[in-house]
Amino acid sequence: MRLKKSFFLAILAVIICTSVHYEVFGQETNEKTLSKFSKARAKYLEKDFKKAKSLLNRINQSDPSFAEAWLLQGNIDLDLGDTMSAIGNYENAVRHDPINYPGIYVFLSELYFNRQNFQEVKNTYKKFSSLNFKDSVLQKKSELINKSAILSDYYQKNPVEFHPVNLGKNINTAGNEYINALSSDGEFLIFTRKAPERNHTEDFFVSNKTDSTWSPAELFESSINTEGNEGALSLSPDGQIIFFTGCHRKGGLGSCDIYYSVKEGSRWGEPINSGPTVNSAGWDSQPCLSADGRTLYFVSNRSGGFGKSDIWKTYFDVEKGWLPPVNLGRSVNTAEDEFSPFIHPDRETLFFSSKGHPGMGGFDFYRVEIDENGEAGEPVNLGYPINSHRDEISLVVDIQGHYGYYSTDYLPGEGGLDIFRFSLHEKIRPRPVTFIKGTIYDAQTKTPLQAHFEIINPVNTKKLVESDSDATTGEFLVCIPTGGGYALNARAEGYLFYSEHFALTQPGTYKQPALRNVALERLEVGKSTVLRNVFFDVDQYILKPESMAELEILYNFLIQHPEISVEIGGHTDSTGSEEHNRILSDNRAKAVYLFLIEKGIDSSRLSGNGYGSLVPVAPNDTPEGRTLNRRTEFKITRKNEVKQQ
Repeated sequence: MRLKKSFFLAILAVIICTSVHYEVFGQETNEKTLSKFSKARAKYLEKDFKKAKSLLNRINQSDPSFAEAWLLQGNIDLDLGDTMSAIGNYENAVRHDPINYPGIYVFLSELYFNRQNFQEVKNTYKKFSSLNFKDSVLQKKSELINKSAILSDYYQKNPVEFHPVNLGKNINTAGNEYINALSSDGEFLIFTRKAPERNHTEDFFVSNKTDSTWSPAELFESSINTEGNEGALSLSPDGQIIFFTGCHRKGGLGSCDIYYSVKEGSRWGEPINSGPTVNSAGWDSQPCLSADGRTLYFVSNRSGGFGKSDIWKTYFDVEKGWLPPVNLGRSVNTAEDEFSPFIHPDRETLFFSSKGHPGMGGFDFYRVEIDENGEAGEPVNLGYPINSHRDEISLVVDIQGHYGYYSTDYLPGEGGLDIFRFSLHEKIRPRPVTFIKGTIYDAQTKTPLQAHFEIINPVNTKKLVESDSDATTGEFLVCIPTGGGYALNARAEGYLFYSEHFALTQPGTYKQPALRNVALERLEVGKSTVLRNVFFDVDQYILKPESMAELEILYNFLIQHPEISVEIGGHTDSTGSEEHNRILSDNRAKAVYLFLIEKGIDSSRLSGNGYGSLVPVAPNDTPEGRTLNRRTEFKITRKNEVKQQ
């Protein structure tokens, strides 16, 4: 924990401004002592520490109850770097005057903490607590130091596995390097370097990895780097968008603003200010984009927060753009500084840096779970020796959740801050994720299509991904967590929407993703789509809750295309009698039909039919085949001409 100058300066101010007439424990201080103290104070301000100490020693011998002399003696010792002598003098001050200088107890706790004397931190906390001071700021500060001492004592006795490896001379130099982003495939690294040869400004550099070796770092594109400072870059999982911090730029809204750039072919487009909804008149920095491209976490000192700098988030709405930012809340943000949010592609694990939570000292790394409503849980310290009594600021975790990358200047390296990699221990690893890659194309001509697609968790109807396939190739590449069932929907103008349900139980990689190609049928009479995400229990016809997301898509499709009429068809496998299957499939088709009627779709546009097992799409002699045959689909039965307005 870094020594806090605020208490030191408060002590100094009291000493310098002390009146020449006051009482200590009810006894009037004699004029001779006051005269010596005034001279000692003057010598201190002149930085004549030797003379000041000589005068103070004489006061301490003749009038040891004069607390201000002990305090000034402690300040001089700190200025001279003699922490142990300073501690002794501050202890004498509170021993002789335990009431008038409560901040000294907190200051002493910090001094003990910095010397790893955790037992004395606890003892000092007990003394301070027993006096029942009403100052809430001091109380909270004292509690934080005490909790940090307990935690540090535990973690140092129970260290986690930690073997940091320097990334080498091709990346690290005698200057400062700050980690920014790692590509999804782990093949290139973007970082900030404060280089002497560039007038000590902060610029982005990039290095590519061949086998296990990083190439010599090169300056990032000139459209992003300027003569000013750039830093804190975030790269989207598909590598097509970057968000970064630019300071004191023309047209900026505050001292530092968040900008973004979109990749255009092999080049990056001109940076664009994220606008007044995201940026404020203050300091906005350290953006991190979620894997779905819809949530942007960042740090700001704008009003409305809990401390000096807080972590905020904003959501992107397709129609409205970025929504007003929301503070991440008290569980994450404190009265001190929070920095460097990093949301892992699992969308559930947020890493950040803070000096306001109990920790090892200075800034520590923490991990917090984000629930499905976007609410943050209780932060967990990453442990010792990942965290130390120095500052740990910026952490990036690879997409598999196996390795962390961070910058530090206290491990052997090339000089200044260097970038290191280390293996994350099991307890702090995020959830495994996988990649899904595919192409959306016309079912008849095989022509690639630009289409809008969504990947949804059907259980809670939460959208995990919402994006568009490439306008030229029809390709898409997304990253989602493994271990669940997912709904994939795609749609394009002039086509039926596409529906699929799939499960991902094994992590996929950027180079070996799960493949999901999508063929869209044209909006023509006789064409049909299987509603793969409409679910019923076995031998039942009541719609399950996880069907609602798909049915809403079907409803919206019919609203957007009032010219078409459709048949809802129910189908079963061949298990059981044909009469039973026909009735079951008819009731299932009717359930979807009634849902649409209740939502307001005109019944003249709808019909329903149960086909039982008469129209199979796969053999019924395998479990996989029977699953495909148990389906609900809709087919275009009529398409009217759209009247021109």
